[in-house]
Amino acid sequence: MWQNLKKRLFHWSPNHLPLGILLFAWLWIVLTNTKAGTYFLSWDLMDSSFAPLWMIQRSLFETWQSFQGLGLLGGHGYAAQLPQAIIQLVLSFFIPEMYLRYAFTYLMLLSGITGAYFLTDYILPHKKEMYHTQKIPAIAAGLLYLLHFGTVQNFYVALEPFIAMYGILPWILLQIFVLLK
Repeated sequence: MWQNLKKRLFHWSPNHLPLGILLFAWLWIVLTNTKAGTYFLSWDLMDSSFAPLWMIQRSLFETWQSFQGLGLLGGHGYAAQLPQAIIQLVLSFFIPEMYLRYAFTYLMLLSGITGAYFLTDYILPHKKEMYHTQKIPAIAAGLLYLLHFGTVQNFYVALEPFIAMYGILPWILLQIFVLLK
């Protein structure tokens, strides 16, 4: 069983080339934008990578934030950061604290471009005789989703709910199309 899984995962075929192109472009973005020994901080410094458990507690009890003053209801949308805090809590067992926010941001970037690839590939009609040429629009969609000015703006001012929406939106649209079909 393990040999069959190993063969399927690590066997190269021409079907892996489109995702390899997207992975190479993503890796290029990651390597050019990551600075070793630095923290990746956002404009608001509400970073859950410093204390993921504390951010989970903050997300669960979002309506009353005791650190914001007596009687003040929380209005910053901490509940929207619950999935991100859970993901960073899991990643904190494998990745140093300094790179947790980098990892979450880059995973959402990778999720977004692969989601755009699979969404475009699902929407376009398939003809068996033109298999390799019909992957070109899907690759272009993934690269456009990666290199678009809106993407640069979204990730330049790194706010986690917007970054998570970037990574999840193509997958949600793909699921809607699959359900409607």
